Amino acid sequence: MRFVELASRFDASVSVEKDGQTVDGREPMELMLLEGVCGSALNITTRGPEAAAALEALAELVARGFDEA
Repeated sequence: MRFVELASRFDASVSVEKDGQTVDGREPMELMLLEGVCGSALNITTRGPEAAAALEALAELVARGFDEA
C-alpha cells in the first residue's frame, strides 16, 4: 500500500513490470498479482508531468525496503 499511496501523489502514470507482466502501479490489486517478494527485480516506468519526481520517490521507497524494519 505504501507504493500505491506514494504513486498516487504524483501527476504521472506508474507502471510496474516483473517477469514480463506489467501492471498499473496505482492499483493495489494489480500490484498484488505481481507477487513481488523481497529480492524480486522490478521495472518501474513513469510518464507525465511529474514522472521524474515519481520515479525517484518510488525507487527510494523500494530501496529502503518500503520502510519496513
